[in-house]
Amino acid sequence: MKKLICGLMAGCMLLGAIPAVAADINIKIDNEEFIPKNALGEVVMPFIEDGSTYLPVRAMGEAVGKAVAFDTENYAVYIGEEPLDSEKTREPVMMVDGEVIYKDELEDFSAYDFITMVKVIKLAESKFTQEEINKAYEEVVSWFNDEQAAEYADYYYYTACGGLLENTVPVGIADKEKYVTAQHILVNEEETALEIIDELHGGALFEDLIEEYNLDPGQAKDSSYTFTYGEMVPEFEKAAFALEVEKYTEEPVKSDFGYHVIKKLPLDEAYADAHYYQNFYLPLEIESTECDVINLEGYGDYGKINGVTYNAEMLKKVNKLFTGDDTYVLYSEAFEYASVVAMINRLARNIGLVEDNSKEFNLDYELMLFASLYEAMFDGNVIGDDSDAEKAFRETEIEVFRKLKVYVDGKLVVPRDVNGNYVEPKNVDGTTYVPVRAIVEALSMKADWDNDTRTVVITK
Repeated sequence: MKKLICGLMAGCMLLGAIPAVAADINIKIDNEEFIPKNALGEVVMPFIEDGSTYLPVRAMGEAVGKAVAFDTENYAVYIGEEPLDSEKTREPVMMVDGEVIYKDELEDFSAYDFITMVKVIKLAESKFTQEEINKAYEEVVSWFNDEQAAEYADYYYYTACGGLLENTVPVGIADKEKYVTAQHILVNEEETALEIIDELHGGALFEDLIEEYNLDPGQAKDSSYTFTYGEMVPEFEKAAFALEVEKYTEEPVKSDFGYHVIKKLPLDEAYADAHYYQNFYLPLEIESTECDVINLEGYGDYGKINGVTYNAEMLKKVNKLFTGDDTYVLYSEAFEYASVVAMINRLARNIGLVEDNSKEFNLDYELMLFASLYEAMFDGNVIGDDSDAEKAFRETEIEVFRKLKVYVDGKLVVPRDVNGNYVEPKNVDGTTYVPVRAIVEALSMKADWDNDTRTVVITK
């Protein structure tokens, strides 16, 4: 599917209206006044947008003695040394703890899972020594052969960190009122359950009757279940929580599995703590662990398909149709999916499978139409070699708005403001502007703002 649309995607420079140019902004570099100019030698003024000051990238390079080169093919600008060829085409997806994560690094994981992995590792490294983690890692590696250990080293490290966290259970953290430990005897007939209750009344041991009657393979005479709300069928759960410790149900409990006779035992507190920690406490702790994550593609208007501008909310709908997942959206992939939807729907109209060529665009309708036609058109070979159909298929107009990538001395820079928010470079009427702070800091310099004189002060 991706190969199908790669050739159809044509990138365009993101040209915007000129932001509010601030003619009264001054620039000083090591106490020397600096006047930014473009390639033609014309003065170009900086501007401020959403609290970030922008300067023309060529002037920025000139000011700090760095060459500036533009790469139109990869929609990138290079300040100083150019990146390696292998780095130029890589697609940045997000930033985790100051490090840029690329799409190719997420081949084996969803971005959501990758972020979780980072958080688990970060949390483990804050709680355990490196020696403890290395020991757990060696234990994980020992389960596999050497070739696998080399190939999946990062995943095994994450597994080791997760194992340490899950096996270190704080005592007494579970809400004991929300847990119960019980045994049960499962049978098919109500009459059998009534006979078991009669035997219990007569002094029979519950454990012995488990061995004689029970049909549940998970319930042995010397075992039990410890659980919280929502983990058992409702009838079983309600009856178990209602019992007093060491008491059993006086009437058979009917569920979809059959008839139960249930006995409540003293709570297995160690199990309850471990269960609560692994299923509730630890996930919350991991989720709350600080982790600097920026979704570099999560912005408003992403591109146009057949003249319709797709924004983030529309792409989320498309993504959910294709993946079933609405926890994380990789916008470039969702846009590719959207182009497939558009191409199939256009083809369907052209070859007469639907009769609403004049219908106004409606994403919900387009997705519904796509879902109903996909199997018929591809699995049913409706497309075939029909030249008119192929032409209609290829005529879908796709235009993607791309974000400019900025490299400083060969390293990709993700511009951020003082609050850590992503700040997008701008291409305005042929002049590329970049946020001052991000570029200056990437060059190991310092940028300050003097509000009294409205001056950007850059110190080498």
